[in-house]
Amino acid sequence: MWFDRFRRPGWQHRNPKVRQAAAANLATADPGEYATLVSLAVSDPAPAVRATAVKRLVVLETLCQCAQQDTDAAVREAAQARYCQLLAEGCEALDYPSREIALRACQDAGVLAQVARFGREAAIRLAALERLDDPLVLEEIINTDAVARVRRFAVERVRDEAVLARVERRRRRTDRRVARLARERLDELCRQRARLEAVERERAAVVTALEALAEHSRSSAVDAERQRLLNRWKTHDGGAPPELQQRLATALNALDNALPPEADDAPLPLSERSPEADVDAQREQAAPLESVLEAITASLEPTSEAVVQVQSLLVGTSDESAVEFKGRVAQARAWLDAARRYLEERMALEAALTGGTEVDLAALQVLEQRIAWPDDCPVPILLQEGRRLAAAHQSNKQNQRQRERKVRIEELQRQLDELEAALSEGYLRPARRLLQRVEQLARGMAGSLPAQLERRLRHATVQVAELRDWRRFAVLPKQEALCRAMEALLAENPDLSPPERARRVRDLQSEWKATGGSDSTRSRVLWERFSGAADRAFEPCRAWFEAETQRRKLNLIERERICGQLAEFVEQADWDAIAGNTLEQIRATARDEWRHFGPVERAQSGTLHERFEALMTTLTQHIEIKRAAYRACKAELVGKARALLDHDDLEAAAEQAKHLQQEWKALGPARPADRILWKAFRAACDELFSKRDTQRERRRSRRTWLLEEAALICAQLETLAGTDGPVDRNALRREADRLQSAFQALGLPQGRDGQALRKRLAAVDEALAERLQRLETTTARRQLAELKRLAELSRAWEMGTAGPVSSADLMELPKWSLGPLQQRWAAVESGKPKPPDPETARRICVRLEILAGIDSPPVDGTLRLELQVERLSEGLGRGKELLRCQEAQRLAAQWYGLPGGEALQERVDAALDRLF
Repeated sequence: MWFDRFRRPGWQHRNPKVRQAAAANLATADPGEYATLVSLAVSDPAPAVRATAVKRLVVLETLCQCAQQDTDAAVREAAQARYCQLLAEGCEALDYPSREIALRACQDAGVLAQVARFGREAAIRLAALERLDDPLVLEEIINTDAVARVRRFAVERVRDEAVLARVERRRRRTDRRVARLARERLDELCRQRARLEAVERERAAVVTALEALAEHSRSSAVDAERQRLLNRWKTHDGGAPPELQQRLATALNALDNALPPEADDAPLPLSERSPEADVDAQREQAAPLESVLEAITASLEPTSEAVVQVQSLLVGTSDESAVEFKGRVAQARAWLDAARRYLEERMALEAALTGGTEVDLAALQVLEQRIAWPDDCPVPILLQEGRRLAAAHQSNKQNQRQRERKVRIEELQRQLDELEAALSEGYLRPARRLLQRVEQLARGMAGSLPAQLERRLRHATVQVAELRDWRRFAVLPKQEALCRAMEALLAENPDLSPPERARRVRDLQSEWKATGGSDSTRSRVLWERFSGAADRAFEPCRAWFEAETQRRKLNLIERERICGQLAEFVEQADWDAIAGNTLEQIRATARDEWRHFGPVERAQSGTLHERFEALMTTLTQHIEIKRAAYRACKAELVGKARALLDHDDLEAAAEQAKHLQQEWKALGPARPADRILWKAFRAACDELFSKRDTQRERRRSRRTWLLEEAALICAQLETLAGTDGPVDRNALRREADRLQSAFQALGLPQGRDGQALRKRLAAVDEALAERLQRLETTTARRQLAELKRLAELSRAWEMGTAGPVSSADLMELPKWSLGPLQQRWAAVESGKPKPPDPETARRICVRLEILAGIDSPPVDGTLRLELQVERLSEGLGRGKELLRCQEAQRLAAQWYGLPGGEALQERVDAALDRLF
């Protein structure tokens, strides 16, 4: 049917972009779809489609073919990249053995480098490294590969000394084993280079000696020295540089051409020698030549050494040899000339064999003709390979010609079938065109046509001629009638609408076409008459159709724009982020605009309409998904709202309920199916807010009580801080601590009122601290006055002006201050009062002045500095410094327990007054 062409798969679409998208979605696991993918990669006319298909292939042979034979550089590059990826990483359809076999057959150094860098398995990377010689790639593998044995194998492949030195320097700390291998490898290369240089020097010395020997006349001693030098040359394996080889060949030629010295025992001329002696001499000369030729026959490969050896043997062989030796000598000379040409062309021969292209095969033929290897000598291996390649190429060309002939014959048969079908239907013009094609194909074929095709062609030619003659007589009356009808349409009915007039013109044109036409002169005149009348009859319709066509084109452009925008939206849309209401609005707008821009050309509207409907179906599916998701979300919100009723923190639960309400609102208006969910959600929220309000009221009452209790505690503390008169300092501290603990236990809420009470408590704490400080200072002053009084009593006791001090006087003093006085009194009671200690008195006085911040007299400046340093050291040694007041009390107790300090009493009193 007519609509069937719109149901073809995407990879058969005429639009390359559609085929490209279809190629990207074909399943490689399905054999049929993979075969389609291979067909697109190999034969699709659009490079973009081929590139997309190539990127999804999993067969290495197909990828290699595309990388080598595709006409587009981007496709070749994509095939090369995919080939490297599959070799390095593999896939489900490509196992490791297949990848390894393909890697062994790969000759591309770039592919090998990629596999060595990014191969998934260590074994595949090692297989690639076995065929890599690029020092920079090997260095990269050494520095980046995670497997130690791969790095070590790469080190063993490096032949560049600079790279080895860099590897040894960089990996010295991070990979010591690799660094050691690099060092050993570098030493080995250095030793090899030294050995090669020594060999080159030895060879140069041999060549120099041979050149010097060539300046002497030919003699047995010269020949012996020559052979000895040649033996020295042959002791070294490997090829010598071309320059040295050339010098060696020149020196040997010079030695071979050197004339022997004249002597009495010189050999007789050939005319003066006997036949038996001549034959013996020739046999003696030919014996080495026979052995050399046999060795050459066994080796099958000419070498420079063999050429020099044969040349040296032929130099001493006379052209007047006996008949039985002339054949061997001629064979040796022919082999020598051919071997020289072969060695000269060997590099070009190897290059041509490596290439394998059409040009290289032609070069092989030229080289073989230039070498002209004799038939009676063993053919070298390279020439054998060249002949084999030439024969294979010739066979391939023959097969290609046969295949082309077969294709041409099949095409000729198809064209003949169409020609015979056209003749059977009586179509003259198509038959004439097909006959021309068939004759052109027949002329282009090599050789003669098959007899059956030749007969069919002659019969078709006769039928075309008969049909042409018949048309000249049968078609002309019908064509004349059609001309009159068209001219009548032009003259009559001027008020016909443009569509109706155009329909009648098309009907007459269809009738003319049905006549089949004729190639006679009269038929051509009638056709010109009919065509002109049709153009004039259609002229009134042209403007209307042009306007209609333009309007349809504009509508088509707008519909394409709508499809393009809709397709771009569907392709790029973040469905999770777009609300369902927005999607419904977009769908309605697209449908309205599509209806507005109509009609369009039918030939172009079918595919576009299907595309639009497919996009709208996709949009509708997402809208339905959104609606179902919204219903599920709303049901979930109902569950969350009901779960909030069991929360202990109703304030947080209420905030969460507000967020749930916002989420419900964002899901769009409720549909009839959602009303039950809305009622359940609203009932759960109302119950939660009611419970929250009840809890708020209870919290408000407790907050008020807490604030009142905290204010009462603050008032009690303020009373303690503001009470005047004597009071027990310890009792005051205990009461203040109790009230502060009670305040903290209340756990005042945050807020302005709580913050104000905390500030009030902080102010009361400061006032209490000041009052306690004042109480401590008063107590300290009283105790110091008592100590001073007891010190005066002690002085009077020591002077004998008063009796002993009663222990009842010590009751009001703390125990830490009684030690020095009791020691002083014990000394008096024992009859050995303490002697005055001016130095200790001065130290105590200066210490008190340091604590009080009073300057000491200049005479005590050094002592003050010493005591400051000592005090600093004592403080660092203990880890913390004593409080100043406590230290001052301790020094005062020591002062009053020390006799003989009356001279410094005034300074001590001043310091104590400043401190307390």
